[in-house]
Amino acid sequence: MPNPLPSACALFSCWGRTPRQFFVSRVIRLYPAYWFAVLFTTAALIAVPGVWERLRLREVLLDLTMLPSGSGVPDVDGVYWTLWSELRFHLLFPVVVAMGLTYRRVVVLCRVWGALAMPAPVARLPLLELVANPDAAWYSIAGLALHLVHRFGQDLLLRGILAMAWLMGQLEPGNRIEDVERVRAGRCSTRRDRGSAPMTRTSTTSRSENFAVRVLATPSPGGTEGAGEALGCIRVGEFEERFPMSVSYWNVARYEMSWRRCLELLVEGGPDTTSCLVTSITDPANSNFVFCWPLYRSGSIVHVQNSIMFLDELEEEFAPDEPWRFVEPRSTVDEDGQEISEWRTTVQDVERFLQTEAR
Repeated sequence: MPNPLPSACALFSCWGRTPRQFFVSRVIRLYPAYWFAVLFTTAALIAVPGVWERLRLREVLLDLTMLPSGSGVPDVDGVYWTLWSELRFHLLFPVVVAMGLTYRRVVVLCRVWGALAMPAPVARLPLLELVANPDAAWYSIAGLALHLVHRFGQDLLLRGILAMAWLMGQLEPGNRIEDVERVRAGRCSTRRDRGSAPMTRTSTTSRSENFAVRVLATPSPGGTEGAGEALGCIRVGEFEERFPMSVSYWNVARYEMSWRRCLELLVEGGPDTTSCLVTSITDPANSNFVFCWPLYRSGSIVHVQNSIMFLDELEEEFAPDEPWRFVEPRSTVDEDGQEISEWRTTVQDVERFLQTEAR
């Protein structure tokens, strides 16, 4: 999650300076450490392959610009996603610096920025989302206001800005908590479409299929950091469920590769094989849960459930490439005695799907 410190630090470093001095100070602060981190991570992935997908050379070179998210290229390490947000702030803020920083101008910036960020998620205007950066705007606005409090002292206006930033900024964490509670209660974990991610349609499912799991849409190449989700769909008999797929850690190809491997394990394994389809994952080093669909084979029957893995409850470190190792034994009721939603298909239907996708 973005934090307000970059914007507050930016004000500390540029008050009374020219745009050129501000730009140089930001480049010196951000890029050397970032270049080292990207190259170190790349070297580590070469030395220890298989930890996660290694990017191609041209993608690593693009990552060195700190612009991969704006070009539709995955980060070398998922934790760098916030830098795209920070970089946009540092590219826009020199406009205010050039006008001369004053209390009034920074307050006007906070108010105008907030007014643009508020409708951006539902406006469906990619340029507005790119500039207003609604996913991180309220954290940056809070940072600017905190610096003004430090420099000029508290007043009612700054308190109002901070209150509004907090109220708007807590929305996304709240939505994520609701997702977790929804799954824990045994209900499906789809998040409501908030209209923040322009999508490119890639596939559909067929009513004649008794089993399928596919990517329906991917973030548009011109999308913003907030468009960091693809849309997937699973079909089991007459049941069909769509789900969001975070692409901040795995890209779409990585999900599809994982699904194929897990389904092949289910088909080729014994009559009591357990497998698992990971449908949304962020960097396990910085998150605590993985959305998934456990698959329990019982002879020729496959039982499908919707679940979530809480990484801090696992007995060993989570291995994204082998999610089936961490699936709990099948149960038809939860800890509160409530029936767990479950759907059935057959091994033959899963195998037929694999053959269809291989064509």
